[in-house]
Amino acid sequence: MLWIERTFQMNSGDVHKPRQIFVTKSRVLASKVEEYFTKLLESLKVTSQSPEDLRKLVLAKRNNQVDDDNLVDLDDEDKWRSDLPRKFSKLQDSDFPLFLTFDHLCDLIEADFDASERVYSHRGYQESRTFVSYEVFESHYWPHFPQRLTKGLDPALVFSEIMGIIKGSENTTTSDHGYLDRKTYEELSERTQPTFATQRNTVYSIFEAYQNQKRQQGDYDAADRYVDEAQDNLLIDALRA
Repeated sequence: MLWIERTFQMNSGDVHKPRQIFVTKSRVLASKVEEYFTKLLESLKVTSQSPEDLRKLVLAKRNNQVDDDNLVDLDDEDKWRSDLPRKFSKLQDSDFPLFLTFDHLCDLIEADFDASERVYSHRGYQESRTFVSYEVFESHYWPHFPQRLTKGLDPALVFSEIMGIIKGSENTTTSDHGYLDRKTYEELSERTQPTFATQRNTVYSIFEAYQNQKRQQGDYDAADRYVDEAQDNLLIDALRA
């Protein structure tokens, strides 16, 4: 990635700007990698700079220093990378190399497709889709599930089981639906998946209730972004489209 960007800088008149993207699940990691990448790139530039160019570079760095009080909190998702456009198609060459989270990349790509941003409800008008995070699951979904199913269960553990096992395990990549069927889930090894080893029938019933409610409301969760494709192939195919 570094070599490609440096090659472009040295031969910018002969080649198009490479649009490289570093993707991770962590905002902190994306920010740190970008920081290190920038420092390494600058160090490579220094080797070919004249003394006068080096002096200008030092002055520019001093002028561009930002007070720590003005830095964006990496945990503030609404402000982090707010400099980017809302749609992937609107990105400019100057935005690359791009360092961002997988969720942010999905948001950029999905924003280019109206059907991914808005859905028609049964009442006939458009409503915004809601991303189902754990907080949404706990506050808007969990209270609506049958109490006979949820009694005695921790919603955080159930949500983790749904997202990490039923919809997020390796076997889901070969499923036509993007999640494990009841039989496959209930037959998982108790040694490797011990959390709900004796309650899988109940957990799967909660999962089915969750899927039905989510479908009716037109909502989506992180796992829905992987349906019909392995995780990495989905990203590659979407960017090539």
